[in-house]
Amino acid sequence: NGCQFKGNFVSFGHILHNVGQCTWIRLTSSADSFTFEEVLHALKRMGKGRAAGPSGLRTEHLQSAATSHDGGEEFLEALTAFVNAVAFGDCTQDCASMLSIGRVVPLNKKDGGIRPLVVGEAFRNLVAICWTLRVGETMEKSLVPAHLGLGKHSGVENAIHRAKLWAACLKDDEALVKIDFCNAYNSMLRRSIIRSNDNG
Repeated sequence: NGCQFKGNFVSFGHILHNVGQCTWIRLTSSADSFTFEEVLHALKRMGKGRAAGPSGLRTEHLQSAATSHDGGEEFLEALTAFVNAVAFGDCTQDCASMLSIGRVVPLNKKDGGIRPLVVGEAFRNLVAICWTLRVGETMEKSLVPAHLGLGKHSGVENAIHRAKLWAACLKDDEALVKIDFCNAYNSMLRRSIIRSNDNG
């Protein structure tokens, strides 16, 4: 019920009720576009019980609408068109800005500090999972050893096991160093880290 069809345009203005006006999206025709099956598979991979972003939309809402016997196919068609528009950079600036925001949840840390948890929009998460499922395996191979466990639930465990393997194979003049930055997420500039790695 939240989708409106207008030729080659799709509006999610009803669903994304935090947007003041409907955001129109022109569909992209591309051989690389995500299919209905890929989007539905990504929806299932998103799981359940995740907190909602600023719009209040949860993963369960998308899953229920896409598998509904009453309008499910039409919703999945609109959702797939929306995913492709966002994934291939064919959405409007207003839509991109709306999808980029998140709801910040401050969590108390043991030392009295605050750990900011940002909850993004379900639509943005869906697009990210679609890309991860398509290129995740290839990207993981190309990023090793700089990044481990891309798109895997066992990402941390993957890094731990890999570190143990490295430690077992170290030469006498080699060492394995683990660095834990204090408040790293809020203090480090990502571009500085990338630049230092490139120069190193």
